[in-house]
Amino acid sequence: MKIGYLFLILFVYSLHYPCLAQNTFEKDLKTCKDDIKGRIVPLLKNETLYNGITPTNISILVIPFCVFRPDKIKNEDLARFSITIDTSFKMTNDSFSMTNELLYWNHILYSLPMPRRGWEESNFTSIEYSDWQFMKGRPDITMIDTAQKYSKNCFYLKLLSRDAEGNVPLAFVDHGEIHLIDRGLNVYSSIKEFINTKYGCVDKYLEMVKNDENRIRLSKYMSVDKAKAILRSDFVLWWDHHREDTLGVLTRFFNQMDSMVHLKAEQRKLLESKINNDITAYLPCTCSSEIVLMGRDLRTLILSVLTDDQYIKYIQGRNDAIWLNGKAVIRLDNYYLLERKIPIEKENEIMNAEIFDPK
Repeated sequence: MKIGYLFLILFVYSLHYPCLAQNTFEKDLKTCKDDIKGRIVPLLKNETLYNGITPTNISILVIPFCVFRPDKIKNEDLARFSITIDTSFKMTNDSFSMTNELLYWNHILYSLPMPRRGWEESNFTSIEYSDWQFMKGRPDITMIDTAQKYSKNCFYLKLLSRDAEGNVPLAFVDHGEIHLIDRGLNVYSSIKEFINTKYGCVDKYLEMVKNDENRIRLSKYMSVDKAKAILRSDFVLWWDHHREDTLGVLTRFFNQMDSMVHLKAEQRKLLESKINNDITAYLPCTCSSEIVLMGRDLRTLILSVLTDDQYIKYIQGRNDAIWLNGKAVIRLDNYYLLERKIPIEKENEIMNAEIFDPK
């Protein structure tokens, strides 16, 4: 069974509608929590809990996962935004595979949106029983306890697409305002205060939102063939597998750079000359720089040819390419391990052969 609804709430904080937006959101939060709780209760009927406690003696606390989407134009105060209640954390009747995490602690069963792979063929619910030592490393419960001192309407709030689900702030609604709590238990009076503290300013945050949207656009509808092509066209990965193929590495390097900054013919000619003549003058590099070509850090060489604007665009483009490589690997992991049922110990060998072996 899948949770089949998706809520979209637009907060319009003006003189006219704040209470309406607040009431709508809180009502939808309650509906979401009740739906998830209703799916948990039947699964607990045959569960024997830790220390013989029965399901009737515990409380079920559901913390939904929400996504924050700001208006990116003239929105310095972040007064215009939407919040989506994410229902992609699924539950089934027979297992908890890639679903909400159930964590039992102090007579409370917490349903947290931390996707994980449970037991595929089990008749029980994969509840985690934690001791005090384990709980000290899990700030989620103390975050929830802190939020509930102010409001029962708490939820996780993802501010950027790049944020991992297990590392986002907790939010709560109090008197029509959204407040945030970070993993250090600091309480913020508004989303803007949190963003200014974490990212420096709203403009930088909105810039990161735009970058995330561009990355999502790049990775949309990624087929297996597209994922292989992405990895095959990366000059760093090609060099890792073909150390003697200098021409192939350089071709991929220039093609990628040109797609990002549109090199002029004179620039490409000068860059080719500098790399061919000067690359050995640069010390070998095992660093994580965005511009490591054939084991050499070429940031200063590249900056001597590109304009400042081109260089900034290229660095952003390389960051996006590295991110896209990660998405391609995830897509191929699913393909080899789940679709083709390749043993995990054979995956890298087969994947590398199919992607990087010369055709």
